[in-house]
Amino acid sequence: MIVAGLVMAAVYPSQKRHGGIAAENGRRAANWGLTVVGVMIIIAGSFVWLTIAGQSEPGLARAAGIPLAAYLVLSIVHVVVILIGFLRANRSRVFTNPLAIDFLR
Repeated sequence: MIVAGLVMAAVYPSQKRHGGIAAENGRRAANWGLTVVGVMIIIAGSFVWLTIAGQSEPGLARAAGIPLAAYLVLSIVHVVVILIGFLRANRSRVFTNPLAIDFLR
């Protein structure tokens, strides 16, 4: 998912040249891609930390399932957001994703 998020962000400059709705949807897709990358880094870091810390404290080892559940939820949300964005862009409409962080304005 990190690679997918980076690809979404990397495609933005080519969409920006088209202008209009394509540029705006490209910007919003790039923001979502960067949001996914950031959340994935936090999830991966949490999993590694809980796994390493859990070797000395069993309670933390059980908590390592929380980042895995967060990854599953993020994966489902990512697929839904991509499908909705695709359908809206296909109808020449801008897709506003309230979950995305505005990295690019």
